[in-house]
Amino acid sequence: MPVHDTETTTAVTTRELVLGMVGDDGRIDAGELYDVAEISGFTYHQVRLCLARLVDEGLLDQEGRGRRATFTATAAGHRTIDPEADFLRLAWAQDAGLAGWDGAWHLVGFALGEDHRDARNTFRDHLVAVLGGGNLLPGLYVSAHQWEPLVLPVAVELGIADRIVVAETRELTVGAACDPPAVARRL
Repeated sequence: MPVHDTETTTAVTTRELVLGMVGDDGRIDAGELYDVAEISGFTYHQVRLCLARLVDEGLLDQEGRGRRATFTATAAGHRTIDPEADFLRLAWAQDAGLAGWDGAWHLVGFALGEDHRDARNTFRDHLVAVLGGGNLLPGLYVSAHQWEPLVLPVAVELGIADRIVVAETRELTVGAACDPPAVARRL
């Protein structure tokens, strides 16, 4: 059963636990992962299945078996894991008053038909799940952070770089919300 923070009632998924255990060197020691998982209330079976899915998705490579295995982030894995760590560092710095917001909203728009369904879904999921973007309209996403260096390589890899639009604005209204904190809450 996933761990719940009693103050915020936020559940940690098995995937979040596993990806959170990736070290700065891009590696996960399976023995350490299973120990942390057990303490956190996850079963061996849950973690093993999650690791298998991450390997199947091409995010991790596996060397060895069981608790002696080592998992290493692939290039695709780093594109998923590294931005999250960078955004967490930024969030902590902002919470501590060490980093401010430059006032710019960063937009990414695209229109991809059914002939590009897989690329469209992968790109959308990357914008939202990995980079924390907010969905303004179908095919239009926004971030309060400069994400272009993280967005464009993925678009190139998916073969859709010529089908996306990247823009920046200092004014954004979503519904009736126009002041930045209200827009952020709405997104």
